[in-house]
Amino acid sequence: MVIDMNVSRIKNIEQVRSFLTGTLDVQFVVADGAARERDSARYDVIAEVVRRFAYRRLERGHKSLILRYLQRLTGYSAVQVRRLVRQVATDPGRPLVKRYRVPAKAFARRFEPADVLLLAEVDKAHGCLSGRVNQNGG
Repeated sequence: MVIDMNVSRIKNIEQVRSFLTGTLDVQFVVADGAARERDSARYDVIAEVVRRFAYRRLERGHKSLILRYLQRLTGYSAVQVRRLVRQVATDPGRPLVKRYRVPAKAFARRFEPADVLLLAEVDKAHGCLSGRVNQNGG
């Protein structure tokens, strides 16, 4: 079941508190799509909420409500929500985007024959750590 929810009407802390107390058993997820698109939609929600509530000017207790609210909306962990909110709050004009990239030279996905021989030597030197252990001692 897909439900479109307009959270832009939640404009004050009391409405956030009511939302959190009324949705304990509901888990919200972004609709199907590529992972990058889902993350982008979640990042947009986080940035919009932080700006709408002027997060930096809120009291500590109200900030924790906003963090819980964002956790509920995005499905992200508390640590990740705090990290993303901090990015938006410290530089409000900067768009919230993933800041990591795939490394230019990633790890090899498969072992070459020379790699297998080296691993076998290491296993032999350490008593066959990576391979199947022969119960007969050999």
